[in-house]
Amino acid sequence: TASIDSLSGGEKQKVAIARVLATDSEIIFADEPTGALDSISREKVFNILKEITKQGKTVIMVTHDIEMASRTDRAIIIRDGKIQNILSQPTETLILHEMGGNL
Repeated sequence: TASIDSLSGGEKQKVAIARVLATDSEIIFADEPTGALDSISREKVFNILKEITKQGKTVIMVTHDIEMASRTDRAIIIRDGKIQNILSQPTETLILHEMGGNL
């Protein structure tokens, strides 16, 4: 059996996500859940989190990934610790605009 120290960052991330999912909580807080993952794993994890919301559970995800944020049900733009806007149908363009950037 391998120790946790021998796992890669992505493997550790997957173990952490599996542990959270096993708790069957009504609310899941996910801080950069796909940050250390390759693109295939990122997509799988995002789809799992999205599916959980369809089961009536709440997922609160922090991400700096604009593309991923644009695929959520709602995006809350926070700047300097304060809510700047809440987007009910976020798109990459809207998120970038709210953040003061351009596509």
